[in-house]
Amino acid sequence: MRFFTAFLFILISNFTFSQAKYILGLSKTDHKMVVLDYNSLEIISRIPVGEDPHEVVTSDDGSVAYVANTVGGNRS
Repeated sequence: MRFFTAFLFILISNFTFSQAKYILGLSKTDHKMVVLDYNSLEIISRIPVGEDPHEVVTSDDGSVAYVANTVGGNRS
């Protein structure tokens, strides 16, 4: 459970790939987005997203996720 305290998690219940559901979490300390399996909470992937990830949003079909960074005003 220590893993959860280090991350700010944003639950995106409709984020899907091939009918699978995922949880997207943003790590401000590691500067990464963490993709977790919705059912098992296992880490699927860690994706670098910039200096200060702040918000994540997905496309309507769940095929793309965008992360806003407060430092530099860019997106990943």
